[in-house]
Amino acid sequence: MQPFISVIIPLYNKAPYISETVSSVLSQSLENYELIIIDDGSTDDSVEKVKQFNDDRIKIYQQNNKGVAAARNKGVDLAKAEYIAFLDADDYWDSTHLETLKTSITKFPDAGLFCNNYKINYNGTFATASKINVNTIKPILIEDYFKASKYDSLAWTSAVAIPKLVFLNIGGFNSDLKTGEDLDLWIRLALNYKVVFNPKSTMIYNKHVENSLSKNNLVESRLHFFELHKQNESHNSSLKTYLDKKRYEMALRAKLRDDDKTFTRLKQDIYITNLNTMQKLALNTPRIILQLLYNIKQMGKNNSVS
Repeated sequence: MQPFISVIIPLYNKAPYISETVSSVLSQSLENYELIIIDDGSTDDSVEKVKQFNDDRIKIYQQNNKGVAAARNKGVDLAKAEYIAFLDADDYWDSTHLETLKTSITKFPDAGLFCNNYKINYNGTFATASKINVNTIKPILIEDYFKASKYDSLAWTSAVAIPKLVFLNIGGFNSDLKTGEDLDLWIRLALNYKVVFNPKSTMIYNKHVENSLSKNNLVESRLHFFELHKQNESHNSSLKTYLDKKRYEMALRAKLRDDDKTFTRLKQDIYITNLNTMQKLALNTPRIILQLLYNIKQMGKNNSVS
């Protein structure tokens, strides 16, 4: 039987998590799917853990390490279903995740991006609901994706479905980007296709230690990501506001690690009117004071979960 949806998991050295991730797929109430796992050159026993599952719907493909974007793209190329769902190898699904996506697909068959709500698990300590700028109790078409993503992103890689044809037409994940390849795809989809949001939380995103983006190749990749969308944001104020928030977040991290070059480059591209009062103050706060405030904030987080 033709699967309704192809589930794609890119796998690279996730041995501590992959068994629970795969189990969350196999427990789905919607059973008409295939599970494609692209091992991206793992050097631990991740693949061996997957092979312990005895299920004909699981297909494992191995390749040399090419990065998560290339792994996901390969999974889509191999997919047999009309719809694609992605799942990172350390995230988990509620048993109704695929069924909930199918509900949205059935209601809005012409859309190009279907998003379920999700929860964020901070370092394995506690989970909190995502903060989406949408007020609804049922699946709806989103009028402005970028306004809806004012706080947390409406789309999260492990919580979306995309028609395979749409994914291929839009060009898939940009494998030249070492970071931000997911944000880049959501922007292109939101600018060209209808987006659906279902408020039901069906995915848990495991947020580990924050990526500092301190490596030069990651910094340059994120700066390149911003450059890719300069033309689009020049005539889309909502996208400009959305990207300025991302620039602000990266600029603060650059200031904290004393990277004046990156900080200045980002700051000069931000429309200051797109920031609130606290954000404006933070941009102009001396680094030593900003570092002190950051340390106090981190201490508060640690104490709240101890």
